[in-house]
Amino acid sequence: MDRSWLPRPGSVIGLPLVTLLRFPDLGELLPEYRLVALERAGRRVDAVAGWGRKLPARWARHAAARLARPFFTLEDGFLRSVGLGKTGAAAVSVVMDDLGVYYDARTQSRLEHELALGNFRETRPRATALRDEIVHHRLTKYNHLPDRPLGLGPRGNRRILLVEQVAGDLSIAGACADGTSFAAMLADALALQDAQIIIRSHPDVMAGRARGSFAGLPAASHLRRLDDAVSPHAVLDEVDEVWTVSSQLGFDALLRGLPVRCYGVPFYAGWGLSEDRPVLPGAREALVRRQARAGNPLDIVDLVDAALIRYPLYADPITGRATGPEQAIARLQGWRAHAGRWRGETEAVAIKLHKRPILRRYCAAPGATLRFNATASGKARQLSWGLPRSSANGAAAIAVEDGFLRSVGLGFPGTVPISLCFDASGIYYDATTASDLETLLETGTFPVELTERAARLRQAILQAGLTKYNLRSDVPDEVHRQARGRRRVLVAGQVPDDQSLRLGLPSHASNLEFLRAVRRECPDAFIIFKEHPDLVAGKRPGLSDPTAAGALADHLAVSGDAAAWIDFADEVHVRTSLAGFEALLRNKPVICHGAPFFAGWGLTTDRVAISRRTRRRTLDELVAAALILYPSYLHPVRGLPMEAEDAVSWLSAARQAPAGRTNPLRRIIRWWPRNAVSF
Repeated sequence: MDRSWLPRPGSVIGLPLVTLLRFPDLGELLPEYRLVALERAGRRVDAVAGWGRKLPARWARHAAARLARPFFTLEDGFLRSVGLGKTGAAAVSVVMDDLGVYYDARTQSRLEHELALGNFRETRPRATALRDEIVHHRLTKYNHLPDRPLGLGPRGNRRILLVEQVAGDLSIAGACADGTSFAAMLADALALQDAQIIIRSHPDVMAGRARGSFAGLPAASHLRRLDDAVSPHAVLDEVDEVWTVSSQLGFDALLRGLPVRCYGVPFYAGWGLSEDRPVLPGAREALVRRQARAGNPLDIVDLVDAALIRYPLYADPITGRATGPEQAIARLQGWRAHAGRWRGETEAVAIKLHKRPILRRYCAAPGATLRFNATASGKARQLSWGLPRSSANGAAAIAVEDGFLRSVGLGFPGTVPISLCFDASGIYYDATTASDLETLLETGTFPVELTERAARLRQAILQAGLTKYNLRSDVPDEVHRQARGRRRVLVAGQVPDDQSLRLGLPSHASNLEFLRAVRRECPDAFIIFKEHPDLVAGKRPGLSDPTAAGALADHLAVSGDAAAWIDFADEVHVRTSLAGFEALLRNKPVICHGAPFFAGWGLTTDRVAISRRTRRRTLDELVAAALILYPSYLHPVRGLPMEAEDAVSWLSAARQAPAGRTNPLRRIIRWWPRNAVSF
C-alpha cells in the first residue's frame, strides 16, 4: 500500500509543546516517529505537525513554512476508541494529512485525493471483509454507549433520522455549512407529512455541555427528539434513511446500506454514494471538484478502502506497535466487551484497602461507577474478594480472585495482578459447588479456531517459561547428580489455611501428611518437596518442619519458581496447587489428591471423584477455558483491557528485565532538554 506522502519511519516530527501535553499518548499512535517539542527543536525536525485547525496548529503551520519543512494535520481516525477522547479514552487510530484534513472540504485533503485517484481493484476483497466486520460488530468511532433496542414503536411509511451536531463545530464550517444548512434540512423534513421525523440529540447537548444545531423546534405530530444515550447502531436499526450536515453517523449509515442525504460536504459526500443537497455556494464548489474525478463512480467498498485502510494510521497502545484496521477492530471489541460488563453501578463489599486500587483499575469503564462499602446495600451489582457472599437482595455476589498468570513476583509487595477472575456463580478453587469455569468446561463449546489459539498460547507460555508468579530459579547441578537414574517426583506444598485446600476436597490435610502419602506411593522415587513461596517469604504462617520434611523427601526446594522443578520432574503430585495446571501445560503426568479446577476432565490421575464433571476435555480446551475465556487481563501500566497473549508478552518482557526494574515497558516522557517521547 503506497503511503509515500507520509514521513519516512524514524523521522523527527515537531509539534507544539501544548499539543504534546494535551495528547500525552500521541507518541503511542505514531510509534514509527520521534516526536519533539517544536519550540526547542528548531531545524532539527524533519517535519512539523499540528492537531486539527486550532491556534496551536496554525502556529505550527507557519513554523513549518518558516523552516521549509512539510506540515501534517493530525486528527482522530474513524475507528477511534471505546470512550470519548476528552475523557482520556485510549485511541487506536489517527490520521496524518499532508494536504488538508478530511472534515474540511474547502480544500482537498489526502483522503479526497486518494478517492479521486481510485485504483481500488486489488484491495477490494480486504475492504469488503473490513466493512462486513464493522457492520457485524456494530462498531463506530467511540463505541462506548450501550447498544440496546430503542423500541420506538411501529414505523410509518418512512422514518427519517436527522442528526444534530454541536453548534459551531469545526466540522460544520469545514463541510461548507452553517446554521442555514440545518434549517433547510429541518424544513425539508417537516414538509413530509407522511414520514416520521426523528432528531438524534448530540451527546454533549444532552449532557448540557454544548448548544445544539437545532434550536426552537416547532411542535409537530410527526417530529420527535431522541435523547437516549445509545449506540449509533441502535438508532440506525430504527430508521429508513439518514439526513445530516457532516456527522460521521452518515458514514455509519452508508456502511449499513442506508440512504443518506447530506446538507453539507462531509468526506463521504460527492462520490455518488449520498444524495447531496448543499445550501451554501462553497459546498457546491467542493462537490463539483469531487464529481470531476475520472473513471467509474465509487461504491461503498471503495470509500471503506480509502477512509479505513489507506488514510488512517493504526497503532496498538497495548503493544506499542503500528498495526492495521483488522487488529484495531479486534482491540475495540475487547475493550467494548469490558465496558459493557461494568457499565452501571458496582458495589465492592468488605474489600481490604490494599486491594481497592486494583479493583478501581479493573472495573473502570465508560458509564461505570464503583463504590466500596463495609456491608452490601443490595442496590447495585456486588463484588467480593474470595468466596462469593450472599448479597442483600439474596443474589450471589461476583467473586474476585487472582488469575492463573498473575505477576512477576509474589502478590504481597504490591505488584499489580495482570489478571483477575470474576465469577458470578462460585470461584474456581471451590470444588463444593460449580463455578463459571467448571460450567464452561462442562457445557461449553470450543471451536477449532479457539483451540488452535489455545495451543499457540500454551506454546508461548512454555517458550517464555511462565508460571503464576514468575520467580527466577534453576535446579542446582547437585540435585541433577543426586537424582540420576531415579524417577523424579515433585510434590507441591501449599499454604495450610488456604481456602483452596479447605474447599478443594483434599485427601490429606497437611503438607507433611501429603508428602508422607506420596512417599508411600513412590518408595523408590527421588522426591522433591516444593514449599509454597508465600510460606518461604514469611507472608503466611505454616512453614513445614524442615527436619520432618527432609526425612520424607530427597530434596527440599525452598526458593524460586515451580517451572524449573516441573521441567525437572517426571511426574507432579498436587492436592489443589496451581503447580498441577502448570505441569499439564508442560505435558507432565499430574496426580491430583484433591479437586482443583483442572481435575476431573480426563487429563489428570484423580484420587478424589467429582461427580459433576462428566466431560472429557483436551488440554487445549482446558487452556482455552482457564486462560482465554475465564480471566480478565489488564495492562499493568496503561490500565487497558488486553488478551491472554498480551499478558504472556508483557510477563515475558518483565521477567527478562534487569533486576530492580519493575516496569520495563513504562513510557518515559522527556520534554527537556531533548524533547523526545521515548518508548
